[in-house]
Amino acid sequence: MRKFKLVFYLLIIVFYSSNFLSAQELVPSDFQVWKSITFEKFKIRKLTVSDAAKDYNAIMSSIEHLKGNTFGPKSNWLKKELTLKQDSIDLKWHEDEFDNRSSFAYAVTDLKDLKIIGCVYIFKPKYEEYDATLYMWVTKEEFDKGLDEILYREIKNWIDKKWPFKNPAYPGREIVWTELDA
Repeated sequence: MRKFKLVFYLLIIVFYSSNFLSAQELVPSDFQVWKSITFEKFKIRKLTVSDAAKDYNAIMSSIEHLKGNTFGPKSNWLKKELTLKQDSIDLKWHEDEFDNRSSFAYAVTDLKDLKIIGCVYIFKPKYEEYDATLYMWVTKEEFDKGLDEILYREIKNWIDKKWPFKNPAYPGREIVWTELDA
């Protein structure tokens, strides 16, 4: 009888865990998520822990440019004290979330995939009226070349045409930060 109860409770845990995990997915289970895609001026691909050195260099080269702009003026993301190890931990978290389909972090690279020049994040909706929240950034060098606007336009078009979202939010771009913080 004890074995039966144990098996019964384990089955309940597995059932509820699988329902909990599937409820946590940002996109339907039958939706094919892109691991990479090439655009005219850049490429995006799944951000992984193996990108830590390149990602860290991109961030640190543009820390003043990115601080407060990527995730809003009230964000505490990005401190000058960020270490490569901390960035590696963050990238592992992004990689696991991608694999679990609960959020998607992409490295923005040059066309030859030699250098990370930014990132795109597709997160669960932070605001009630939206079904996803997207953030993106490019390094200061690429921003000065006009790539930020190109990245935004290309990603928005890709999301609108290929992803299942009906009303994605682009904080700091289509929505003013002060409106979101109100």
